[in-house]
Amino acid sequence: MGTAPRPSAALGAEQLDLLAVMVAEHTGVQLSVGEVGMVEARLLEFMRERGLSLEQVLVEAACNRRGALARELAERLTNAETSFFRDPLLFDELRTWVLPELLDAARGREPVVFWCAACSTGQEPYSLAMLLATWFPEALAAGRVRLIATDVSRRNLERVRAGCYTRGEINRGLPAAMLVRWFEDEGGCWRIHPRLRELVELRHLSLIDPWPALPSVDLLLLRNVLLYWPMDRRELALARAARQLAPDGLMAVGGAEILPIKSAFEAVQRKRWRFYRPTSTATPL
Repeated sequence: MGTAPRPSAALGAEQLDLLAVMVAEHTGVQLSVGEVGMVEARLLEFMRERGLSLEQVLVEAACNRRGALARELAERLTNAETSFFRDPLLFDELRTWVLPELLDAARGREPVVFWCAACSTGQEPYSLAMLLATWFPEALAAGRVRLIATDVSRRNLERVRAGCYTRGEINRGLPAAMLVRWFEDEGGCWRIHPRLRELVELRHLSLIDPWPALPSVDLLLLRNVLLYWPMDRRELALARAARQLAPDGLMAVGGAEILPIKSAFEAVQRKRWRFYRPTSTATPL
């Protein structure tokens, strides 16, 4: 008795191009040749979950690129690489001067609004939540803080909502003291404290589509997303970000990201990290 053939997600150049167009339409992300292995692995996982063949997936992607299945697949194929306290120097700067200054400057006009855009599976907003809860508990207790996290992937947002992380994810960047204080071992899952899950406000948002109403933001973390976009999408997102920030608000991008020369931001160089503040030419909301 023969065995059933194993599903394959090996992609030819035309098939990869089709998926790349679909991903760009839904997320703005440009897939690169170097990501073929990642795309094939995630595509195979998607096929198995849905009980679909490669041909069925590609036909749907070609014929109904704006449909629900295509959208979900596009979200799945984007790079969700993240870790707790990614770029430790940034989080040191947040703890030592950014958060204290923002909280002090906002007295009388609270709350201070933090926004983690493109939050992926939640390690970034939860890292910020741990900083706030550990070093600025009085501000949280007084209701002086709002922490908003958004992502294009509904699947990612469900993971953030659950707040459950594997041993491998916990071992990437999370200090032992934070693990002991803010996580509970549930056997195969390290779940973050309910207090921090309640702090993070989750919203589905595609940064390349028109943005919904958001409050004026004091600190925007728009990190490790611009480098995946073509220049026109970067410029559009940055123009929107400049308008979304409070006049004295700050933005941080990824360590490998550089803003276009003609963006509506000026650099604010601190000891170990460069932040950006909207210039006076940025059009307010």
